[in-house]
Amino acid sequence: TLSGNPLACGAGLVTLNRLAADPEVFYGRLEELSAKLAEGLVANAQEAGLDVSINRVGSMMTLYFGEHDVIDQETASMGSDAAYAAFFTTMLEHGVYLAPSRYECAFVSIVHSDADIAATLLASKAAFAAVAAL
Repeated sequence: TLSGNPLACGAGLVTLNRLAADPEVFYGRLEELSAKLAEGLVANAQEAGLDVSINRVGSMMTLYFGEHDVIDQETASMGSDAAYAAFFTTMLEHGVYLAPSRYECAFVSIVHSDADIAATLLASKAAFAAVAAL
């Protein structure tokens, strides 16, 4: 509620009312966008010859470099800091802001469009190429 800020509270109430009015459409679209992004990232990484995994729940996801499944802190730590740094930097250079730490997650929003997802996937091709060049 941002400390009871009236504008933030009003915006929150409008958002909740819209969600309640048609949750299947809202969450269905959010799932569609999120799945498209996650699947596209994995495909682009494989195309670049990289092993990655993505842990995703709904619209939250984290990309990990390596051929192992990430199930806990130990397996999360097995990834490469250098690979994520190259990926993050190249994505940022292409206009896509991700969390700077490989332990954080990315979020898809309902305001993201198909064009946003396509632009992100296009940027990821350059980013995965940068990682593959390490």
